Amino acid sequence: GPEAFTRRSLLSRWMRLVAQDCLWRYRMSGYQAILANSMFTAYWLKQVWKKEAEVVYPPVSLQGPKIKKHNLIVSIGRFVSSENLKNHRLQLKVFAKLLDKVGSGWRLTPIGFCTMAPKAVAYLEELRRSAKDMPINFVVNAERTEVVRHLAEAKLFWHTAGISDDTSPTAPARMEHFGIATVEAMLAGCVPLTSAHGGQVEIVEHGLSGYHCRHTEDLVEFSVRLSGDQPLLDEMSRRAVDRGRVFNQAMFSQRFAQVVDACLQGFGGSMDKKTLGSEGLR
Repeated sequence: GPEAFTRRSLLSRWMRLVAQDCLWRYRMSGYQAILANSMFTAYWLKQVWKKEAEVVYPPVSLQGPKIKKHNLIVSIGRFVSSENLKNHRLQLKVFAKLLDKVGSGWRLTPIGFCTMAPKAVAYLEELRRSAKDMPINFVVNAERTEVVRHLAEAKLFWHTAGISDDTSPTAPARMEHFGIATVEAMLAGCVPLTSAHGGQVEIVEHGLSGYHCRHTEDLVEFSVRLSGDQPLLDEMSRRAVDRGRVFNQAMFSQRFAQVVDACLQGFGGSMDKKTLGSEGLR
């Protein structure tokens, strides 16, 4: 009957999970070191694979033009319909609320890649229809130089993956594991407003170099605060640049060398500093 079928389904699912767990433990058993791009990622590697991971933040650099900032908000994220991971719909709703509070004068520019897949195209068209009465410009499949120019012009950067008004716990898959785009925006002088989940909290210092937002009202509140306080925005912009510079090539090379050296010591060797060269690992 139905109850027996349910029990069999639950048993089958449990057996698959156990088998998958054993498989991954076997696959990972031969590795001396596992690298994670954030403490958030390392935590979930431990939960899923039962293995400790070394955190090595990726290096980020940005060479952009020094131009005047405008009342512009930029977001970066692929235009994909799958579960709306980048939260573009939320951005449109929050921007409408922002305009209600501060009036005209601000623009929103969502930047991202969009495939020719029918679902992706339909999703982008849906966003455009929703935004048709607001000062929103979608930049799709842009060249790198154009993306960097928009970052250079923008005052604020929104990263909304993981922001939700749902009271249930946010799934790890809906969070950003690190956030290279956020660091790039900070290096361009944008003040980041990001999710209070995932790897973003390891990048942005809340209240110093940006803001963490759990709910949509947080994003509205902090955006309104910054839009109406130019001295605060200027100060946080400077701090954002300084914070972004922490995630540099030299730091990455040093940390990576430490991990490699620890592995080599297990074989009775070590990494000679000359291996790094004058500018870090190559």
